[in-house]
Amino acid sequence: LRHVDTHLLPNSFNGGTLRHLNGNAGIGAGIDSFYEYLLKSYMYLGYDYYWDMFQIQYRSALKYLRKGPWYIEANTKTSRASHFHFNSLQAFWPSLQILVGDIPLSLSTINAFFSIW
Repeated sequence: LRHVDTHLLPNSFNGGTLRHLNGNAGIGAGIDSFYEYLLKSYMYLGYDYYWDMFQIQYRSALKYLRKGPWYIEANTKTSRASHFHFNSLQAFWPSLQILVGDIPLSLSTINAFFSIW
């Protein structure tokens, strides 16, 4: 389902047909657990396959979805921005960044997220 060029994965698809329900990629609602469980699967099971999948998705998210310390939703095919919004399910992202050792970026993200308080 991920796009061959951008490697962006849609945040929702039909489980029966494996067709996109929308063409948006993000880090929040609809896709947050996928990132989380790719990393956890690698950490707990130790299979390099999960790490490789995670790295592809993480690099793609940083390249196409990161706008400063914030993350947007973008079209999976064109990588053009489709939504500029923050949703609460994005809040896991800084913790995931800490787990992979991306501390400076995590702190930038945390500070942005908590600035809305």
